Amino acid sequence: MTKSLVVLVTGLSGAGKTNALHIFEDLGFFAVDNIPPALIPRLVELLGTEPGLRGTALVVDCRQEGFFGGIQEALRVLAEVDVTYAVLYLEADDATLIRRYKETRRRHPMAPQGSVAEGIALERTLLEPVRQQATLILDTSNLTLYRLRRTLTQAYAADASGHPPLRLVSFGFKHGAPAEADLVLDVRSLPNPHYHPDLAPLPGTDARVMAFVLHDQSARRLVGRMEALIRDYLGHLEDDARSDFTVAIGCTGGHHRSVAVVEHLASRLSSDYSPVTVSHRDLEKEESSSET
Repeated sequence: MTKSLVVLVTGLSGAGKTNALHIFEDLGFFAVDNIPPALIPRLVELLGTEPGLRGTALVVDCRQEGFFGGIQEALRVLAEVDVTYAVLYLEADDATLIRRYKETRRRHPMAPQGSVAEGIALERTLLEPVRQQATLILDTSNLTLYRLRRTLTQAYAADASGHPPLRLVSFGFKHGAPAEADLVLDVRSLPNPHYHPDLAPLPGTDARVMAFVLHDQSARRLVGRMEALIRDYLGHLEDDARSDFTVAIGCTGGHHRSVAVVEHLASRLSSDYSPVTVSHRDLEKEESSSET
């Protein structure tokens, strides 16, 4: 079995396990909530060779059968399978946990008929042996979501670069700019293949279209400045702990110029800013008679 990092996420109810699981997912982990320990070996085997996965994050909740026994069984199983594993234990002070439960109007799982304070006290006692086995203990009482993301990134994605993952999206302005864009760039001033009968039917991913769009020296200079701008942005976003940085590049229809520029920039940036993901939002949309 291929070795892969498995992080067991556990701790006090209300301490932020769900938020942590979402962060692990953003970091490239396969994230599973409340998995029965008996299924862990099969899951690890299935995911061990999955390309692009950093690892697996598993939340084992105190409400599983036998309460504390479920977590101990998960630890036992992880010790037996051929993986590198870590135990992340999340906790918070009583006042913070009580406030969070009051804000969400939820009952504590360990005291459904009693007070939240009673449930917290019981849970602390029962989870203490698990806490002693944790490889990382985080008190989330005063930990913002931003700081939690940064802490988990540093702890479990140490090989990641300091910048957020870069996402390049081509689009057509006539279809509207992508709502998720952090930076929008306009390439409608570049040479347009739409007016050349031999190029118009081809997509911007075609080498002939890319060569045409970037043939002009002023076009290459403009795209070069866009590349420098993106690099400058990423340099200022180191340790920003956001899930990604999305650059949307638009032409009129999203078929030619924006696609070609995104492909060019991806090839230029991928060696320095891995991972770089590319999507062409409007490439498959039907072309109208308007310029693209």
